[in-house]
Amino acid sequence: MTNRQDYYDLPPLRTQRHFVGSTPTNHVNTSGRVINDEDIEMTSYNKKGTKYDPYPPQTSNYYESPFYEKSAWDSSTRTAPPPPPNHNPFSPPVDPFATAPVIMTNNNDPSLYQRVVKFPLFTYLFTLADVIYFIVELVKMHQLTGKVIQTQPYINPMLGPSSYVQIYLGSRFKPCAMSSQYIDLDYTWPCPNSTTTLTNVCSLAELCSFKEDTNPLQVWRIVSACFMHAGFIHIIFNMLLQLTMGRDVEMEIGWWRYFVIYILSGVSGNLFGLNFAGDGVSSTGASGALFGIIAVNLVSFVLYKDRKRIKGYKFLVGVLVGEIIVCLVLGLLPGLDNFAHIGGFVAGLLCSFILLDNPRFVKVKPSHKYPLMKSHENYIMKKFWIWSAVRVVSLALLVAWFIGLGINIKNGGGNCSWCKYLSCLPVNGWCEQSDLTTS
Repeated sequence: MTNRQDYYDLPPLRTQRHFVGSTPTNHVNTSGRVINDEDIEMTSYNKKGTKYDPYPPQTSNYYESPFYEKSAWDSSTRTAPPPPPNHNPFSPPVDPFATAPVIMTNNNDPSLYQRVVKFPLFTYLFTLADVIYFIVELVKMHQLTGKVIQTQPYINPMLGPSSYVQIYLGSRFKPCAMSSQYIDLDYTWPCPNSTTTLTNVCSLAELCSFKEDTNPLQVWRIVSACFMHAGFIHIIFNMLLQLTMGRDVEMEIGWWRYFVIYILSGVSGNLFGLNFAGDGVSSTGASGALFGIIAVNLVSFVLYKDRKRIKGYKFLVGVLVGEIIVCLVLGLLPGLDNFAHIGGFVAGLLCSFILLDNPRFVKVKPSHKYPLMKSHENYIMKKFWIWSAVRVVSLALLVAWFIGLGINIKNGGGNCSWCKYLSCLPVNGWCEQSDLTTS
């Protein structure tokens, strides 16, 4: 039990009234306020006989009011300690983390301090480039054949220009991008304005748009193909994915990370396809770059989201993984380039480990920050160095990936008998449709 007496639990008052006359009397209480009690001077006493002022002085703290009686359990912590000697009240506050280790500074939990990008710049710029390039394809198709959509000798299922026009404008086509021991420059090819497969009257230089008597080495096609599309259906689906998931990823990781991952993933997908796809495949589309962004989205969700705050976290991870598997399986169908999907995903995955911030398990929660987390410092440092090792290994693998693909292209590409099955099913001759036939 304590002697604490709360403000609203005061005992009944015993009041003594002294009539001093019929003239109203003004009184000044201890708070300095003038009181007119109409000839009544009221003095009150509580149960202990202590004088009680009905108009107490105004205080900002209840514990400082005259009604509050301190008890034994009340500590002196409510009273601010006296300032140190020569204290300047206008000096800026001292940073308590100024002497913290480097790893502990600017190392907050990403779920509490989320990066916010207001405008996804490169998502819209890449989309604009895709649309402009596609318009150029349609215009060129109309100039060469008089039609916008290929209908002869067969209909383009994507509702777009012919593959010959796409090759002429910069699609990924192995005979145009690299020398091959199986391709002779004296062979004749369909012209860009061809509407039948029987008119092989153009040279490879005319089809690929490079100078005569030169070896085909248009390496720039691994970049230009990322911004070309085979038809309206192709570009609509890719742009829907890019303007939804791509926009969200850029707003989360920042514009420069998004730019680097997008370009490297697209180039990686086309390099992988240039190595192992059939010689007769003409490939276009942003699918390789978008698969790299899909990999970033998966890594970001698994490593950077708070599992306790997301309802159905494991289910959502399963959905993301399932979507990737379904897309890769669909890439085995004719007309789809699974090499671009796989190459883009590999580059996007490695770039995620290299470029993104430290994940949640390396971050320090505010309640554990220095100097209160001295006991956790070694544990955090250990996780930091483990993640740094993951970054270094990922960087080494990414460099080795690009160097290996480049060396293999220099040696003529291919050199893998089973790799073609990554992009086709061995049924109905699907895997032989992409091979060139010469006579």
